[in-house]
Amino acid sequence: MILCDAGVLLCLVDRTQLQHKAYRSVVMQLAPPLLPTWSCLMIAMYLAPYRGRWTM
Repeated sequence: MILCDAGVLLCLVDRTQLQHKAYRSVVMQLAPPLLPTWSCLMIAMYLAPYRGRWTM
């Protein structure tokens, strides 16, 4: 089990981020599951429309 931060989640969904490829390659090498805490997940979902260019 690997805990991740909101920044990792946002970087994974936004391909325009500079570190997207690096984060993706590291996450793909980790043993599953990759778990965010509830607070990090909530922050990521709040910021996703601004960072990931998602619409609500």
